[in-house]
Amino acid sequence: MNRLCALVLAVSMCSMFVSAQTSYMDEPGMPAFTTAFPVENGFINLPIGNLHFEIPIASYPQRGGRTMRVRLVYDSRIWVLRTDPITGAENWMPLGAWHIITDGEAGFANNSSSSKQCNCNRVDDQGKCIAPLYQTTYNSYFYQEPDGTRHAFNLELVKKDPGCGLSTLNGSAHSTDAGRQHSGRYCL
Repeated sequence: MNRLCALVLAVSMCSMFVSAQTSYMDEPGMPAFTTAFPVENGFINLPIGNLHFEIPIASYPQRGGRTMRVRLVYDSRIWVLRTDPITGAENWMPLGAWHIITDGEAGFANNSSSSKQCNCNRVDDQGKCIAPLYQTTYNSYFYQEPDGTRHAFNLELVKKDPGCGLSTLNGSAHSTDAGRQHSGRYCL
């Protein structure tokens, strides 16, 4: 037991040095490149020091011989680095450490976007643009699983107003952690 406590303390100390990086290792949940050290009802992710464990709450039989499990999940990595979309400043923000998760939950997908003027359709008497045309770029796509595990995609889609060139509203990309493939047509 003393060895386990010493290992947990050593891993926790090492994780402070890793926390300054901005990569998949800074995200909550279970990254694809986990080196797990088993503990009761969970594991410690050794490279980043995240303690992940699940407390079973209930198990419900379902049709087709399946079972839906409900569990309380804890992740010690609750601080994530986020960039303010307006100022561009990076700040550490806390996420909840405890989550109730069922087998039937879906995650969610999101992305970032930015717009800039790419042309002008009409100008006034002083030469000021009164009917600007815009180009909107969508990037930083990700899918987040219910347990907080995030999968990022190197995908950039561009929507341009007529008069600014061709839009690229179709695309596909593999996740940067090789965990999932995401493709399709986006209605923007």
